[in-house]
Amino acid sequence: WFKKGQCLQEQKRNYEAAYAYEAVVDLESSNSASSLGPKACFKALSCYAQEFDAWGNAADEKRKDEFMNRLLSAWPKAKEGKNLKIIPADKLRNAGELEAAAKAYLEVPDDAEAYEFALVQAGVCYYLDAARKWGKSQKSAGDKSAAAAEMKLSEDCLKKFLARLTDPAVDPPEEENDRVLRGNLKFGAQEQLARLYSHDSVGKAQECLDLVDEIAREIAAGDDRLAKLWQLKVGAYLALDKVDDAVAVLEEMFSSYPDGAPIATASKSVAIRLDEVTVKLMKENGDEKLVIANLKKVSKYYMKWLSEGPSVGLRITLQDVVA
Repeated sequence: WFKKGQCLQEQKRNYEAAYAYEAVVDLESSNSASSLGPKACFKALSCYAQEFDAWGNAADEKRKDEFMNRLLSAWPKAKEGKNLKIIPADKLRNAGELEAAAKAYLEVPDDAEAYEFALVQAGVCYYLDAARKWGKSQKSAGDKSAAAAEMKLSEDCLKKFLARLTDPAVDPPEEENDRVLRGNLKFGAQEQLARLYSHDSVGKAQECLDLVDEIAREIAAGDDRLAKLWQLKVGAYLALDKVDDAVAVLEEMFSSYPDGAPIATASKSVAIRLDEVTVKLMKENGDEKLVIANLKKVSKYYMKWLSEGPSVGLRITLQDVVA
């Protein structure tokens, strides 16, 4: 039942997962020594919490509270009870209150099972809020210090989690499923840190490239996660004004990962920069063969962005198309 719950939750089928977890709770509620009972109880309330945050159905919140009370009454000393602080943090994140969510995630105690997840989520929320504030300050010529401060907080959270992975004092997960989840969390933290380094407010493009290469060494060829890493690599090369290197990486993406959001996003960025470079080359009466080759690539990249973008959720305006 517990394994069924994990599989269903992984598929975002929260109601079915909660039903499976409840079966575990019913079977083991009389066994206070059980490790699966309180764990399943917490996972069931998490499922209902996610549904309530998404849809606002009062029945979901009622069921969440029922499992929360059941956890605290049946297993008052269980370590899963320490995870409960993650519930209000998730609610704030889903409501778009990112800075408050980051602070709430950091209230999860470091001996809680959910601590590492909360630490990474805090880093992600700080980054997203900082990026939002940076964008507003760029448009209005406002104060950029708040965004920079949050970027530093994000970096600290992500680095703290990654340092735990090599800390001999921190016991690694015992179960295979938990080890897989921790591995996925590691990639998410590394990717987020690389994204942070490449952001305009941080300006550590070379550090981004170094980190991307480090991550890529641990991933097998053909893994779809490489597409995300190469997208970050393209952005870092553009930040360093190495347009030719960015083009080379993008062409590799066309060969290995020709579909999806990473190549659509990277294509737009490279197309704009290569377009600018080529216009300048034309004004300076540069090499005609190079101009023609560049224009063909610019056309190819713009078309990839325009054709692939809408299907992966990228916003494309009429002004973009006309331009």
